[in-house]
Amino acid sequence: MAVVLGHNQYGKAETRVVRIFRDTEPHEIADYNVSVALSGDFADVHLLGDNTKCLTTDATKNTVNAYAKEAGEAVREPESFALALARHFVDDVPQVERARIQVESYPWDRLTSANGTPHPHAFARRGSYVRTVTATCSAEASWARMVRSTCSRTRKIRRTRSGSAPHSCLSRPNSRSTRW
Repeated sequence: MAVVLGHNQYGKAETRVVRIFRDTEPHEIADYNVSVALSGDFADVHLLGDNTKCLTTDATKNTVNAYAKEAGEAVREPESFALALARHFVDDVPQVERARIQVESYPWDRLTSANGTPHPHAFARRGSYVRTVTATCSAEASWARMVRSTCSRTRKIRRTRSGSAPHSCLSRPNSRSTRW
């Protein structure tokens, strides 16, 4: 009986990327948690134990960090960074036919000094929401690129008109999908 390998993928989850942009005043922070899933011509890895076509998890993590340093303006927004990274894996790694990149973006606020002015180097992480982006890039022409962006862990308060206590609830994530 012959072994038939079904759909498979591998990658590296939760690579932390923090980049500070010092070319603007005030400085900006991009704080991401990046997960990579690759699929393609990896049958020999699973069926024969031949890892020559396999990108190691360390190589994948190092690629994410190096690309975050070299990708320039694409890193400022999680959508453009995720799509650029997915394109990189599909275009530059011959055995990769499809790459799915998930980026969780954490917002930061500038702290204020004792005199009330924005502090030039101090930030605090705003815990009010997490922006999650999933970008998929494929070598197939039928659907080459897709980006889905959502916002989660947001908190909203609704008050009644009678003046009673506010009701806190978790909101549903706002989402939008775009094919590029």
